[in-house]
Amino acid sequence: AVFVHYARKFEEMGAACSTDIQIGEEALPHMELCQILSNELENACDAMRQLDARMREVSVQIKYNKVYLLMRIKNRCQSDLYVERGTIPSTDKQERGHGFGLITIKEAAEKLGGNMVCYAEHGSFVMEVMIPCKSFREEEAGGAEATGELQTVKVVMPRDIECLDDMAMWIGDSQGYFEEQGLKLEMISGSNPSDIQMVSTGQADLACPSPNVTMAQIE
Repeated sequence: AVFVHYARKFEEMGAACSTDIQIGEEALPHMELCQILSNELENACDAMRQLDARMREVSVQIKYNKVYLLMRIKNRCQSDLYVERGTIPSTDKQERGHGFGLITIKEAAEKLGGNMVCYAEHGSFVMEVMIPCKSFREEEAGGAEATGELQTVKVVMPRDIECLDDMAMWIGDSQGYFEEQGLKLEMISGSNPSDIQMVSTGQADLACPSPNVTMAQIE
């Protein structure tokens, strides 16, 4: 859902977007990854709005090698922006370029035993996240099984009524499929684009601004 939302935003602003995602079917920590992706992609949008449309480019790389999960997001920014590797620029939202949300990204990565570094030079901003897979495997194994309790997953839906676009979620919940996986589904009514922002701020775990598109991607 995060990619679908931002792919549409990049298209609307005329930005060239390339992706290289290789994660297979590994069970990944969705909440933290959504926080990382949504915050940095929003930063990329903010930075590229300052550029001529012909200069707007962004690339997203996510690779999993059974030892580490590696994420790298690179976007064009103003040529005079310089951020030294290992530092975080100001989080003042009124300043141009990057800064807003980077602390959230760093905290999400560290929660999983990983780290985040960012830097900017020569007109490009780069954010890199490395997370050891052992950390979230242990978290998954020690979660619901250890306590016997269901993990609540908050999902923001664009409507507050049942309709065909959302049937996969409603039917799966009513048939107990989520409960079998140790999950308790809590569906929240939202409105695009605030639903994505709810994920980035930790108020929800997942967002489905276009449920039919999201389910088609999962299939």
